[in-house]
Amino acid sequence: MKWGELMDKAYVKVKSITHAIKAKDILISNGFRAQVLRNTVQNPGESCGYAVTFSGDINMAETILRNNHIKFSGSGIIRNTL
Repeated sequence: MKWGELMDKAYVKVKSITHAIKAKDILISNGFRAQVLRNTVQNPGESCGYAVTFSGDINMAETILRNNHIKFSGSGIIRNTL
C-alpha cells in the first residue's frame, strides 16, 4: 500500500459526467490528485450522479470549483480505516 492510499480523501457530488470531468480537470490543474467516480449511493430525493474524489483541503477545493462556476450538490470526507 502506498502512502497516499492511507490518507483521508474528500469528495464533491455533481449531477453529470460533464461537470465531474470539468471539476476533476480544474482540481488537477490546481495541484489536487482527483478522480471521477459514479455515485452509487443516493440519499432520498437525489438523482443519479457522479462524485469527484480528491486528496487535499476540501474548503480550498470548494472555493476553486465555485470560482470556476462548477456546481456541486454536496461534499464530505471519506475516512480511511485500517
